[in-house]
Amino acid sequence: MRRTTATLLTGAALLVAAPAAIAGPGLARVVSPDGKVLVTAPAQAGFAYPADGSMAQVADVVAGAGGLRLRGVSLLGGRIRIDRAVVAGSRSSVGGVTVDGVLQPDGANRVAAVPGAGWALILQRASLPLAGGGRRETTVAVRLHLTEPVGGLAAGSEILIGYDAGTATAPGVNLTGAAREIPAELVPIYRSAARTHGVPWSVLAAINRVETSFGRNLNVSSAGAVGWMQFMPGTWRAYGVDANRDGKADPYDPQDAIHAAARYLAANRAATNLRQAVWHYNHSWRYVDLVLGIAEGYASASPTLPVDRAGAGADEARGGVFSPVLLW
Repeated sequence: MRRTTATLLTGAALLVAAPAAIAGPGLARVVSPDGKVLVTAPAQAGFAYPADGSMAQVADVVAGAGGLRLRGVSLLGGRIRIDRAVVAGSRSSVGGVTVDGVLQPDGANRVAAVPGAGWALILQRASLPLAGGGRRETTVAVRLHLTEPVGGLAAGSEILIGYDAGTATAPGVNLTGAAREIPAELVPIYRSAARTHGVPWSVLAAINRVETSFGRNLNVSSAGAVGWMQFMPGTWRAYGVDANRDGKADPYDPQDAIHAAARYLAANRAATNLRQAVWHYNHSWRYVDLVLGIAEGYASASPTLPVDRAGAGADEARGGVFSPVLLW
C-alpha cells in the first residue's frame, strides 16, 4: 500500500445482551433479521415508520444533557403505547406502558407478549460482555421483536425506540508475554475486524504497532500515509470503512482504520497467501518479516484470549430464557 519502508517501532445476571455497535444515542432503528439497519432516526427528530406511522411513531423527543426524553410512543398501530420515557443510563425510566390496552408494570427488562406479532422488551437495561472481560452497559426504551411478518417487515426484524450509546468498563484483557504491550481496549477491535474479514487479529495488531505504535504516533509519513494504520489517501478512498457507524470513514478513528486494514489485506488474498498480502501493505520483505514475526509472538503469547461475544442480542423469550443472535 505504501512505497516507503515503515519506521520500525519496537453484574447482575445478564438478562439480555444489548446492541454492541451503537456510536451514539438515537431515537429509532429498524433492523432486519440478518442485522442490516433498514431505517435509523437521530435523537433530535420525531419519527414515523412507515410514513403513516402504522408500525412505529414518536410524537415528541428532546435530547440534551439529561438524556433522551420521549413522549407519545406508539408501535404496531397503537397495540403498544408508552406515555413517556427517559433514556439516561442508570436514571432511565419508562412510564404509562400499555400492551393491547393492558397497563404494564414498571421496571426494567419487562417482556410483554404481543400475540400475532412477537414480543416487546420494555426498558431494556443490559450488561453486554465485551472481548477481554470488559462490559458495556446499555439502555433501550422499548425493543419490539417480530416473530411473524408484519407491516412489510420479515419475522425476526426488530424496531428499537430510544437508545443510548452505553458506557464501557475497562476490558481487562488477559494478555501475556509479548502481547502485554497491546493496549487492551484495542483487542476487541482487532478481533472484530479479524472475524469480519478473515485476517488474523495478531497481524492487525502487529501492523498497528509497526505503523503508529498503537496510535501513539499519528504523524503523516514522508510518502503521505495517514491515520492509525497509515493508509495512502487513494487507498483509503478505495478501502476505508465506517466501522463505528458514525456516518463517515475516518483513517484517524481506530475502529475504522483497523477494519479497513483487514479489508485491504483480505482483498489481497490474505486467506491464501498472508506474506504476499502483508507485502502489498508495504512493499518491503523486511517489513513483512517484521510484522509476521511480531504477530507470531502475539499469537503464541496470548492463547487464552476469551471468545468475543460482542454483538450478541436477544432473539426470543421462552420461559425467561433468551437465545443470542447478532443484532447489528
